[in-house]
Amino acid sequence: MTEKAYTQKQTRQTTMFGTYEFPSYEEILEAYAKEFSNYVLPKGDTVFGFWMQTLADLEFLDLELQGLTDEYKIDPVNRVVSLKGDEEFIRLRVAHLEKVKGKTTLYTDLVDKFGDTNAYAFHNIYKQC
Repeated sequence: MTEKAYTQKQTRQTTMFGTYEFPSYEEILEAYAKEFSNYVLPKGDTVFGFWMQTLADLEFLDLELQGLTDEYKIDPVNRVVSLKGDEEFIRLRVAHLEKVKGKTTLYTDLVDKFGDTNAYAFHNIYKQC
C-alpha cells in the first residue's frame, strides 16, 4: 500500500476530467470567514456588547447613556453608538457597550476575565444610588 503525500494547502481542485477548476476548501473557508465577519462584527469604535440581544437591553443602554453622556445616538442595526462626553468616565461605568472609542469597557473586561458569557453574575456589581 502506498501513501500519498499531500501538501499542507491545496491550491486548486479540478473535476475528474480536468475541465473545470474550483477553489480549494481552504480558500472557500477563508472567503466565508471574511464575509461572515462583515455581517457579525460591528463597524465602529463604540459598539454594543455581544450580550445585547433584546429590546430591553437597548432600553437599558439608552438609560445608561442618558446619565453618562452629554449627547448620544444609538444605531441598533449596525450595533454602534456615537456619543459626546468624558469617554473614560463612560468606559468605566457603562454595562451595555463592549467598547468606547476603541477601548474595552470595564464591564467587558470583567465579563471576559471571569468567562461569564451571560454576565448574570455582574448584575449587582454596581453601587446602588
